[in-house]
Amino acid sequence: MNRNFRCSKSLIVLIILFFSLSTAYSQNTIPVRLFKEDFIHVKSSATIFGLALEAKGSKPSLSDYDKLIDIFETKSRSGDLSPSESHDYAALLTTKAILTLETAQYDELETMFSRACELLPEDHKVFMLKGDFYLFYENNDKAVNAYIQAAKLNPEYEMAHIKAGITALKTAQYARATESFAFPQQNNAEDFLLAYWHAYARYKNHDFERAQDILEYSLNLLEYSMQRPDDELIDDMRELLSKAKTYVSGDEDASIIKDKKFIISFAGTSEEDIGCMTFEALDDVYYEVTSFLNFDPHMQVRVTFMNREDYAASGAMEWFGAHIDTLHIHVPLTRGYRHPTYAKALLAHEFTHAIIHMKTKGNIPTWLNEGIAQYQEFTVWFGSPDIIRPDYEGLMKHMIENNSLPDLSEAEQMFRSKDGNEATKAYIASYLAIRYIVEKHGEKSLAKICDALGKDMTISEALNRVVGYDFETLNNSYKLWVHAFQ
Repeated sequence: MNRNFRCSKSLIVLIILFFSLSTAYSQNTIPVRLFKEDFIHVKSSATIFGLALEAKGSKPSLSDYDKLIDIFETKSRSGDLSPSESHDYAALLTTKAILTLETAQYDELETMFSRACELLPEDHKVFMLKGDFYLFYENNDKAVNAYIQAAKLNPEYEMAHIKAGITALKTAQYARATESFAFPQQNNAEDFLLAYWHAYARYKNHDFERAQDILEYSLNLLEYSMQRPDDELIDDMRELLSKAKTYVSGDEDASIIKDKKFIISFAGTSEEDIGCMTFEALDDVYYEVTSFLNFDPHMQVRVTFMNREDYAASGAMEWFGAHIDTLHIHVPLTRGYRHPTYAKALLAHEFTHAIIHMKTKGNIPTWLNEGIAQYQEFTVWFGSPDIIRPDYEGLMKHMIENNSLPDLSEAEQMFRSKDGNEATKAYIASYLAIRYIVEKHGEKSLAKICDALGKDMTISEALNRVVGYDFETLNNSYKLWVHAFQ
């Protein structure tokens, strides 16, 4: 059982917010200097809740914060804000946001944290606080991005990596979680819970050998460690180790073929049935996708054909035809893969994800990622990206006729739904959004948007750069286009 989710949501939030406040305010900050002894000095044991409660009896009122914020904003607009004043302004904004966390509107709070980040773009602490805010409101995708930005600004700050990893686990972003946990875990060998989280992320990312190595090393330290974890955690580690070993032994029974572009693993005797077809399909797919997205990875992508039992045990949704984790494509073996066109279309979809991940460095919304992958899949499968899967047609027609196309922001959650119908709606919406972009701006615009995302732009910034409007405009426009087109 995944230990991460045994705790109640409130406890997880409490732990993470505790770490943020104790680290982000551990040194003298500008509000302390600004208000001196009148300012509430945040102690390492304080939480956001404790801070908000204490503020009610403090001398500086919210109106005091507002007056100072107005003064700084006026100076900022006139271009007269000095670096020191920018620091003070950002500190005031984050402090007010924390004090009003339970009373202010979400948009108002987000604006304060975002403005603080604009004022102190090189300060990891303000991005840590922004991540905590997003986590508090369960906007986990934005929280991950904020923590990752903090880690980029201060690579040696382990808590930024840890919090990014924990939040990535909560949103099933296992590749990001493994990247985030690697640095702090290697520096804290006897942190058994961190070792478990890292191994669990590796396991979910199908890096079974590395998960096994982490767990075996950590469990071997038990005999010598002065800080023995509780028995429940030890049991969880041993259970996960057993599962990882099962997959590793399965790989040992597989046949593996390599070339400069791919490492392909075939379970059992499947190579005899689909080996030649797979290499031919992947070779075609490689050049089609890399040309379409204008990106050559110059590195190998791994493709693993698994028996259906192992694939089901991996935790993939039952309606997935295949899936990818970073640069590792996992395909369950079914009779359908003996049909060359279907196999090639499936591999085109997943390989597109691999190229997109490298091109954008993982900074891409799911709807855009899946929309482009389907665009490539249908091009290969049906000879045209304008033809959608037959099993999608009925639901797509129903959604259009009933004006129920989801917002693309809603699709982000729908993709992770255990309800296959909800996930299908998200796939359809993402496909139609890509069709709209291509219709209005051409296929090359997709590669350019991915380029912009690879430079750490937000989706709105990338869209503005390439097509001249933001995400909200796209969300409204694609729906209007679909209805007019139909």
